[in-house]
Amino acid sequence: MTATRSEATPWGSWGATSDQRIKKNVQPLAGALDKLGQLHGVSFDWANPEDHADQTSRQAGFLAQQVEEVFPHWVTEIPAAAHDKALTPDGKVKTIYLPFEFDALVVEALRELRTEEQERTAALVRQNEDLQKRLEKLEQRLNQQEPAVR
Repeated sequence: MTATRSEATPWGSWGATSDQRIKKNVQPLAGALDKLGQLHGVSFDWANPEDHADQTSRQAGFLAQQVEEVFPHWVTEIPAAAHDKALTPDGKVKTIYLPFEFDALVVEALRELRTEEQERTAALVRQNEDLQKRLEKLEQRLNQQEPAVR
């Protein structure tokens, strides 16, 4: 039996063709943490909430102009909504379209962070072991000299 879309995909999910067999020149992402680190999340209020589903509560996201500096292909211009047109000289606004690349970058950035943390932890463990050995040697020397001191 072939699953229908509603049976195979839960409500609210999205999908994209990602089968390895239909891709070529596959390369790992490098420098994901540095790239994502150039983005700056902000909180904001809409200047014209009526153009944005009447969202009057504090929002969070990115500024398209900043994203465009790092990922120009994520940003495009579209016609501004009714009230927003007065805020733009050409009647257009920059819009961010987060591609599937974003998810891959987040995963790789987390992997890079984990690797860095593991390396730092291993270095601290080695340093601690070295200090422990030095302390033990000093304690042995102290214990050997103690009777002579009294």
